[in-house]
Amino acid sequence: MQKRQNEIQMILYDQMVRDDATMIPHPTYTVELKKTLAYDPSKLNALRELVDPAELESSGAFIPAHQDTVDVPDKWNMTKVKPFSKYGGDVKATIEDSAYVSATRLSIKKKPMKGPSCPLCDKPSATGAVHQECADREQAAADRE
Repeated sequence: MQKRQNEIQMILYDQMVRDDATMIPHPTYTVELKKTLAYDPSKLNALRELVDPAELESSGAFIPAHQDTVDVPDKWNMTKVKPFSKYGGDVKATIEDSAYVSATRLSIKKKPMKGPSCPLCDKPSATGAVHQECADREQAAADRE
């Protein structure tokens, strides 16, 4: 059973990537392709020439290389870096250019039940029975054929 489920997920994943889709509409499940972004630190280094380095450090966006008990390399805190995009121009372009998709995963979740609904229009129905107007519309359509 698990093997078949994995096969179906791979087929869905491949089809969504091929179609450049991020979602598949389904009445019972939420099917989404979620991408995880990462940022290239070598490209972010250009920000030190575009934004005052003291401001980058004081905001916590950039932690320069230093020695602790071991050598600690430069670090970029993207939660703190992203607000600098508001500066626009080269700063915004540098941040956006440093982003790349580091992982993509398929997410399939069962939608929460929303209570009884009419099987013809999917609108709420106290008992889940067909609304009279929906039944009349269906009958009228069948009579025309």
